[in-house]
Amino acid sequence: MKFIGILPVRLQSSRLPSKALKLIENIPAIIHAYKRTCLSKRLNDVFIATDSKKIQKIAKKFDCKTILTKKHRNGSERIFEASRKLKFDYLINVQGDEILIDPKNIDKMISEIRKNKNDEFFIGVTKFKKINQKNVFKAVVDNNGYLLYCSREDIPSSHITKNDTRLKVVFTVGFKKKSLKKFVKLKISKNEIREPNEFLRILDNGHKIKTVNFKKAHISLDTKSDLKKIRQLIKKDKIFNKYK
Repeated sequence: MKFIGILPVRLQSSRLPSKALKLIENIPAIIHAYKRTCLSKRLNDVFIATDSKKIQKIAKKFDCKTILTKKHRNGSERIFEASRKLKFDYLINVQGDEILIDPKNIDKMISEIRKNKNDEFFIGVTKFKKINQKNVFKAVVDNNGYLLYCSREDIPSSHITKNDTRLKVVFTVGFKKKSLKKFVKLKISKNEIREPNEFLRILDNGHKIKTVNFKKAHISLDTKSDLKKIRQLIKKDKIFNKYK
């Protein structure tokens, strides 16, 4: 089986403009995400998918493989366009703002995909204790490890159990080749618009998403405060030493 990784990224961002090109230890953010994804031992190839020629030009300077796409509503549609030019059995969608992604978590997802070949969709989750973090999607998972729902709100409720450990979504998503095509053809759902989160479209149309528990999943780059925190964390990051 062939596994490829694609990082969808655009230049525009409402909370942090041009966040993909913010410098972290003199390296653009998206390059960190790409180089770390390339450290996966189980991916056969890795690409950046973008509609920005500026991002493409910078990525090439750092020897990153890129695929230029049209403009899209979301990353999933972008990776679908990019993937049509590639040969693979499974695709791992690594969001371009996962600057501190641990390649071991990608390998763990691939291991879970190999064990659960009947499942079509996979998503990462990790333990999370903070509250009132609207930039973080929290997850509710059933007894068999399938995603029930995810939201920017604090779910499940802490009304009864205080200081409870929740799960947050890590936007590393696994697809079978056929299931990615199936996903982008599904109609946009109400919950997808409410949150907004395109992966709720899968649940709303009656399909299941298998969750994969990740360890040491750091914050993603979404705000100025995230950028400041990431710049601090990477100074002590052992994975960074492998590609800087």
